[in-house]
Amino acid sequence: MPLINISINGRNYELACSDGQKSRLLARAKEVGDRAIQLSKENPNADEGQVLAMVSVLMADDLNIAKKEGEEIKRRLDDARNALANAAANSSDGENKAAAYIADVL
Repeated sequence: MPLINISINGRNYELACSDGQKSRLLARAKEVGDRAIQLSKENPNADEGQVLAMVSVLMADDLNIAKKEGEEIKRRLDDARNALANAAANSSDGENKAAAYIADVL
């Protein structure tokens, strides 16, 4: 299993990763490190544990927001598919084929 070296808030860590994950994990570690530096500057009295806890909570919040946005997009796509299916059911043959094609693309 490959090892990667990352730096977060001035501290180095060696982590194991699966084959093919190195560049993705290095990019995520940079995001964490950048956030930690930003939070350290904004909260100069916070110790390392507090900074990493804040980073974790804020990134978890970002993930939660992204999940909710993804669910909303999926709901809207489902609504669009249903509207196209209804339109296709009530259309002429040519319109029906066009609506079916668009529904397949969505």
